[in-house]
Amino acid sequence: MNNVWVQSANNFMLREVSTQKQLLPKGVYKFQLDQFENPYLAQVQEEFVFPYKIYGVETDFVDRVIRSWEHTTGNFGILLNGLKGTGKTVTAELIANRLELPVIIVSFHSGKLISFLNEIQQDVVVFVDEFEKIYDGYENSLLTIMDGALKTQHRLFFLLTTNELRVDKNLLQRPSRVRYVKTFSDLTLPVIMEVVKDKLVHDHWYDATVKFISELPIITMDLVKSVVEEVNIHDESPENFKDVFNIHADKTDMYNVYKLVDGEKQEVNTYVNVHPDYITEYSVNSNLHINHRHVGIITKVISEDQFVIKEYDEKTDEYTDEVVYIREKAVRTHLSFVNSGLVF
Repeated sequence: MNNVWVQSANNFMLREVSTQKQLLPKGVYKFQLDQFENPYLAQVQEEFVFPYKIYGVETDFVDRVIRSWEHTTGNFGILLNGLKGTGKTVTAELIANRLELPVIIVSFHSGKLISFLNEIQQDVVVFVDEFEKIYDGYENSLLTIMDGALKTQHRLFFLLTTNELRVDKNLLQRPSRVRYVKTFSDLTLPVIMEVVKDKLVHDHWYDATVKFISELPIITMDLVKSVVEEVNIHDESPENFKDVFNIHADKTDMYNVYKLVDGEKQEVNTYVNVHPDYITEYSVNSNLHINHRHVGIITKVISEDQFVIKEYDEKTDEYTDEVVYIREKAVRTHLSFVNSGLVF
């Protein structure tokens, strides 16, 4: 059987013909169903376009994917995982453009997709953004075709993205189905600094803006751009809007903990939580926990951040000598900024 693509406006449907075979033009298409539940493709654009500067392009990874595709046979899959705004969708779209093939965007689950893909007589990209939401519980419907069990001379490139790596275990540890699994995390320091320098209009708020971003628990492209945009609009420090803006630094108190030994401060732990949070004279005889580990009993309170404890020895399960402990609030800094040498 031979198929031909029948075009009606921007919609393309497969129809059987006896003597002719035509290829689907390069472009980006959405998989759709008509009123009779018949599948078709609606073209949305010729390729993915980026009307903005792209930061932190994963050039090495994109090159690896393209080279592997060109030097392998059979179907091919990659899975890009990470929070929104970390660059995975942009990377997926860059890969799709580099492949120079028709791209079919799948945005809903349909039992007719597999048979539709099997009828396509050319290489195409199948792009499923937020795969775990669309195919939650339906992953098995794709496994057979991803394996290439239904052999044809044509190849399918499966381009999958997930916000959470919540997918069927049979998609993982199987390079024949998904050759690469790449996780996208928070922005790196060079990318963060480049975005701020490019986007920030009011340079006098540069240090304050970077400091605010450095204290965020998660740093994505969307968050950085939103913070800078707010500073630009109101010409003010993030400190002015931090309590109302829908981005919040992690305000959980973290401490560096020391004990006095022969009058000298000796480091016990750094960047840890300490319980009780508030230490007063009423904390005497309370258990002291550092990162949820019992370290002793408070026997005297000198100040909120200086107190005497009777240390607990886990090995002997006994309490030993009384020691003066000191805690100092630690600055919560995102991992991207740790050891950066930046001082605010």
